[in-house]
Amino acid sequence: MIKFFRKIRQKLLQENRFSKYLLYAIGEIVLVVIGILIALQINNWNEAKKDSEVESIYIKNIIEDLNDQLNSIERQIKREEEFFSVSQNILEDYYEKNTLILDSIFFDKATRLTIRVTFSVIDPTFTDLVSSGNIKLIKDVSKKDRIIKYYQSLERVETIIQNNNSLLIDQNFNPTYLKIGYLNPSTFQGYRLITEQTKISDKLMVPSQKLMEHSADLLDKKDELQLVNSITQRHIVTNAHITFMNTQKELTLELIELLAND
Repeated sequence: MIKFFRKIRQKLLQENRFSKYLLYAIGEIVLVVIGILIALQINNWNEAKKDSEVESIYIKNIIEDLNDQLNSIERQIKREEEFFSVSQNILEDYYEKNTLILDSIFFDKATRLTIRVTFSVIDPTFTDLVSSGNIKLIKDVSKKDRIIKYYQSLERVETIIQNNNSLLIDQNFNPTYLKIGYLNPSTFQGYRLITEQTKISDKLMVPSQKLMEHSADLLDKKDELQLVNSITQRHIVTNAHITFMNTQKELTLELIELLAND
């Protein structure tokens, strides 16, 4: 094809037909430009198709992450509701009897409250999107904003729960209770971190009557006030965690539905 056009050009020059040659040259340039534009357009189409395929993969992976996050949130809610129920039961019993009855039932419940659950954000796909700059591949601006705001909200809740666990449970409730309370080892038996290989000895399954009596002897008015206040705070914090988790559960379900209907 190139040789063909070259021969025509040479023939026109040899015949000294400059005007026709000029028109021909312009026409040839136009054809070349059109060819380049067509090639660029085809390339753009190919790139857009590739980007669309990558975007679909990211959306699919985000939905998988969101389903994993939803399971994590539901587990968190279940455990927090257990703590809420236990702390509420202790407080209702206290205000009904106007005193703490330090028996095996109380120590079992109070021991449960020394446990707390760590909440974590599951965001490998979102992290990859941001770190790689591929967040721009999410073409729908409203969906992109929803994804970003969702994970910002999730990270905020994660930070709040971590701080509450550290400051209000680990550094407040636990030291207050362990100062005068009996920590019942049998309470930990049913938790998933306890495996057959690390099973608590059967000798520890029977509550220590002696330690429970020591605990009752140690309790004075000041300790009672501090302990009841700590349990109350534990109750309030747990209620806040449940509220946060239920909100995040709704947001997660909404985002899954939004992305799945793409």
